[in-house]
Amino acid sequence: MPLPPDAGPGRQGYALPPSGRAGEDAPTLPRLTGIVLTGNSQRLLDRCLASLFFCTDILVVDSLSTDDSLEIARRHKARILSRPWTGIGEQFAFALQHVDSEWIVILDSDEVCSRALADEITGALAGPRPAGAPDGYYLPRRSWYFDRFVKYAWRRPDTLYRLFRNGCVRITMSGVHQTFHPVASFGHMRGEIIHYPYASFANHLEKLNGYAQGGAADLAAAGERGGAVKAVGHAVWRFIRLYFLRFGFLDGRAGFILACHASFYVFLKYIRLLDASWGAPFDHE
Repeated sequence: MPLPPDAGPGRQGYALPPSGRAGEDAPTLPRLTGIVLTGNSQRLLDRCLASLFFCTDILVVDSLSTDDSLEIARRHKARILSRPWTGIGEQFAFALQHVDSEWIVILDSDEVCSRALADEITGALAGPRPAGAPDGYYLPRRSWYFDRFVKYAWRRPDTLYRLFRNGCVRITMSGVHQTFHPVASFGHMRGEIIHYPYASFANHLEKLNGYAQGGAADLAAAGERGGAVKAVGHAVWRFIRLYFLRFGFLDGRAGFILACHASFYVFLKYIRLLDASWGAPFDHE
């Protein structure tokens, strides 16, 4: 997705009508910052940042990347802040402290803002806003898994509060995931965020391991008890719910594979509540 020659981050309130074509009579956008967290995120980062061409500023908060993430960010004239990874909630809180624009839009580094969504955002924010207009928007997301966009086996509805006035957001954490919540009036948009969460089966399992560890910590904090029977029971129920009750089978092979991985995640989450010595102190002669 190339950047238009007359658009790009760093321009203060450039004009862009909803059609995406700059013109003399186009209304002026308010200052809008796009926030992206990175950490060895080169896989999709070029497309991610290019899709934020309508922003007047792009802020990248990088967790000490050793791949080409920083070079990609520089090519898109992003403002880069580096800090060690301390958790996704703290990274976003840090990012929000370094934004002074009126509006903020957030993408993950494995997401792309579709052109339809970019046009909808610029159309909603450009020019004078009517009284009672929302202070934030939920954006729908479409996710690719294996060989297709999945419609049923993924969470539904997958809508995220990602566009809001500065200060009109609250962050909560669950395991290793964060959620943004509105603290003022909000609306919904129809244009989609396009999500490519995994590069391979190995990549999915690597992420799943981290998610399961965070999920187990949440369960332990809530006083849940583990056990093999409980782990298997929850895993089987997750598969039934995703594949049959939510019609994941209509997503073909991708739906089946995703339901299997989701049930395995639940198994890992509950089984990790069990205590064991794992052989320590290793003197069993």
